[in-house]
Amino acid sequence: MRAFVAIPLPDSFGQWLDMQRSLLTAMSDGLRVVPPASGHITLRFLGDLLADKVPAVMERLRTSLAAQHATTLVLNRVGVFYREDHPSVLWVGPASTPADVQAVASAVATSLSGVGSNRRPEPFVPHVTIARFTGHGAEPSVPLHLPAIQPLVVPVSSVVLYESVLGTGVPVYRPQGVVELAPFAEG
Repeated sequence: MRAFVAIPLPDSFGQWLDMQRSLLTAMSDGLRVVPPASGHITLRFLGDLLADKVPAVMERLRTSLAAQHATTLVLNRVGVFYREDHPSVLWVGPASTPADVQAVASAVATSLSGVGSNRRPEPFVPHVTIARFTGHGAEPSVPLHLPAIQPLVVPVSSVVLYESVLGTGVPVYRPQGVVELAPFAEG
């Protein structure tokens, strides 16, 4: 199975995305807003993972995240990822990443080093894909005017191992296991 570890988004993400839809679609004719069920913040993409390895992966995650406390992350900045000089993905992320969230990402990356088929060390860049540019998207010479968005507060209280099922449409993400973080730290 194709697998990744991520922070799930709250149910309010779908409502938030609907409120942003008109701003986003005004950016480009070739922009397709993703379904809210696709939203997540990837901590580590694992690639191919044998199904019988899921219990060991979950145990690694439980062990590495035992000392991590729940926190929050504010998504308040819009950005674009480019492919071959053309915009391909519109994303929302934090203007700055809190140390607690960075610690969760680091614990996941360290504990799952060497797991799955993805051997590339990838830096953690917290973001949620909110739309994709169709075809080649906007021409590279056309400047994109990124809208200001209403911030979304994301509780970081659990980490999920997902299976990514690819098909003819939008990928479907099936939870394979959840690790709850310790309650919010006092002070």
